[in-house]
Amino acid sequence: MSGPVFNVQQAAEAAGVSRSTIYRHLETLMEHGATRDETGTRIPFSALIGAGLASNTSPAESSHETAPATVGGS
Repeated sequence: MSGPVFNVQQAAEAAGVSRSTIYRHLETLMEHGATRDETGTRIPFSALIGAGLASNTSPAESSHETAPATVGGS
C-alpha cells in the first residue's frame, strides 16, 4: 500500500461521506486494497478512489471544474 492509509472514521472524513457509507462499501474497498483484521480496518486512499468514494478529489478534475468561464463580447 502506498500513500495515506485510514481507519474507517478517517476514511469517511477524507471522502466526505459517513462511516456507514464506508461500511456499506467495505467489500468493494477490500477489492481495492483495504484490509481488516483483529486490530481494525485499514483503508488506503487508493481504495477510496477505486471504490468511487473519492472520485472528486483529483487535482486535475477539480482545477478543471473551478476554472472561470470566459465570455467574449463588445
